[in-house]
Amino acid sequence: MKSRYPGLWAYLELGRAQGVADAYLCGNRKVWYFQERRQPALFLATYMGRSEGADRCPLHFYLNLSRAVVSNVFLNLYPKPFLGKLLEENNDRPGELLKSLQAITCTQVVEEGRSYGGGLHKLEPREMGNVSLQSLPEWLVVEAEEQLALIR
Repeated sequence: MKSRYPGLWAYLELGRAQGVADAYLCGNRKVWYFQERRQPALFLATYMGRSEGADRCPLHFYLNLSRAVVSNVFLNLYPKPFLGKLLEENNDRPGELLKSLQAITCTQVVEEGRSYGGGLHKLEPREMGNVSLQSLPEWLVVEAEEQLALIR
């Protein structure tokens, strides 16, 4: 670490010199922070936003074409394996599903999430799971109907 990250090494050595390493928390606390390692999500969603009228969702959805790994400023939306397979079959499908996500209304967000002063709305991951898409791409409707027919 000393040769690869001299600035970090100097910072840690300063803590040692000041006795931080001998303090209670350093000696007794388990690791309290580490950088997650995760795969990039296909879709991203802001989880906070202001009202833009009843017909437009205050949250915004994006197709993650850059394959960026985001930390805590977006909700990461990972398709379940069944949906992921369908999305991979045709390059137009992710964009079509994105349009369905972007059609989520302010009313839906307000009903499932929470609202704060000044028109700020917030949707936690579990609350996002309760939001229903009002319209689905035709290919997904057809596939869902075929899957239901197999179950019956």
